[in-house]
Amino acid sequence: MNTRNNMLLLLGLALVFLIACAQAPAARLVNDEAQVLTIEQRDNLETKLVDFSNTNGTQIVVLTQNGITENLNHYCANIIETWGIGQAEKNNGVLLFIDPLERNTYLATGTGTQVWLPDNVAKRIIDNQMLPAFKEGNYYRGIVDATDIIMDLAYRAYPNGK
Repeated sequence: MNTRNNMLLLLGLALVFLIACAQAPAARLVNDEAQVLTIEQRDNLETKLVDFSNTNGTQIVVLTQNGITENLNHYCANIIETWGIGQAEKNNGVLLFIDPLERNTYLATGTGTQVWLPDNVAKRIIDNQMLPAFKEGNYYRGIVDATDIIMDLAYRAYPNGK
């Protein structure tokens, strides 16, 4: 192989690596890429969501990002699938997506959660808990209030946990 072919091969491998890293599952349940939470808030919320996932089996992931102009339904569904949110056999993941820059908030659910968290309930959580707090600049309160309601609904659906 000549030098040009070696360089193309290396560039191709680097591109594959970058794409894989961009779509890799979240190591944390709270992914504050938009930096709307303090470190303490993020850590407190992380602990709460990990404890909930371990006891109930439903996994809630929070993702904040700026400037997402794609269709949020497809974008969030892709994240749930790519990151493997929730238990695969139960498809019981919930993604709470917030884009402060575009002023978009979306609650995406796996098919296993749609019985107890249908779209109309998700919309009420966004409208009544999240958006009023976000308008005051209090993203933490909006996220905590929303996750409290989601957790309560999941505990009612699965009172004995996993």
